[in-house]
Amino acid sequence: MKNTINKQIILSTGELVATLSLCGYDHLARQILNNFNLVNNEDEIMRFSDQTEMSLKQKGYWDENRGTRIASGLENLLTLLVQSNKKIRCVRKSNILFIHLLNKDYSLLQEISSDVHSFSFLKNTEGYTTSLSNHFQLGNPKGDAVSGLQPFEVTSDVFDELHNTETKLNDFYKNNSEMNETFHTFLKDFYENNQEFDNLSFITSNYVKDTMEFDQVAFFLPSKNHVWHIEYEQIVDQKILIIPVSERSYLNRIEGTIKEFFKK
Repeated sequence: MKNTINKQIILSTGELVATLSLCGYDHLARQILNNFNLVNNEDEIMRFSDQTEMSLKQKGYWDENRGTRIASGLENLLTLLVQSNKKIRCVRKSNILFIHLLNKDYSLLQEISSDVHSFSFLKNTEGYTTSLSNHFQLGNPKGDAVSGLQPFEVTSDVFDELHNTETKLNDFYKNNSEMNETFHTFLKDFYENNQEFDNLSFITSNYVKDTMEFDQVAFFLPSKNHVWHIEYEQIVDQKILIIPVSERSYLNRIEGTIKEFFKK
């Protein structure tokens, strides 16, 4: 790992599938292949194989002298990726960041955007706040206060209606006119985020046993100067609590939770 610690490795989804398969991780390769629907017939498989071999050669990741044909640095990275048992999956719209715990000293970052996977190493002592802030585009990490906004509750029916893409923002205002200004501010942020919540998943996996467990999932919504945290775990009387939190407080809370999870 020392030889690649300061290098970023960038692969397309097709290249990732091909290199995983060549390194003996066929099950994971097939999962990705199916999830991304990369090939549909034998002709496409042959074309896919030829294209990925050529692109790997162009990037310097192909080595004819090795049994796997994959350059040692990349093969070592893939081994670390597969053997990582604890990871954090961070989802913002169509962009995904994985933080794979490698050992007590290092983590492996995997950023996925469109068809591109970017891998880089992170010293655990540097913390995760910067990576999280960049991924979730939280641009005001120094802010401590949330001005004029209070936690509020919505019923599960109202919450479910939020995800109805046919409901326009003005219609939602009319249908829920009794809600306070804080709720209207939340609604505006929610529609600006394409009626989606960002989320983090804390995952424990085992490649050999082919198991994956979700320890917990956090849902939230970014705003200009704060974050709306969705409190799913304490649903009372079919009501969901939505809490405005400063960006810095939320990032610190997430980082603390990640460190606790990685220590288990």
